[in-house]
Amino acid sequence: MANFVQDYIKSNKSHIEDYKDYLEGKDWSMTREIEYAKKEYSIQSTIVKSVITDLKYFVKKAEAVLEHKYVIDFIELMTSTIDIFNRRCEVYMSVNDWTTEQDDDKKNKLLQFFDKLRREITDNTDDVIALNLDFDVNNLGIKIHGDKKIPFLFRDMMEEMFPQLIEAKDEYHNIE
Repeated sequence: MANFVQDYIKSNKSHIEDYKDYLEGKDWSMTREIEYAKKEYSIQSTIVKSVITDLKYFVKKAEAVLEHKYVIDFIELMTSTIDIFNRRCEVYMSVNDWTTEQDDDKKNKLLQFFDKLRREITDNTDDVIALNLDFDVNNLGIKIHGDKKIPFLFRDMMEEMFPQLIEAKDEYHNIE
């Protein structure tokens, strides 16, 4: 099984890295041009759906070796790609305030697009959570209530929103 997993990573890692690089290089979240945002969203949504399909397949096939660092690193590459997209959708919705839009047609287009974005974020998140990726590795989660952890999919976003979590996590790990 380990050979299959290593071969799979070797065959697919560069593709996932290319996807991640594309997403990092094409930030549509700050635009006010809804047609450009929709076009780029569509491309990135297709990429993320492909990554999620790969992630589901990989986790199922690699179940016996999920605790190995090289496997965790590959999974983290895939989930971080998904996270970039989800955060981008959130930023777009926060930057483009539909309540200030005067034109009813534009307002309606924006609301429909927001609905699509919210559904995609929810679906992506549910897909990753359903994989039950609960690694006992320090850098993959932040303890928040007892032994419950924030899924590592949200780690970067949470640390950006609450920088004090980085300090708390570091202090916690120094105590152990």
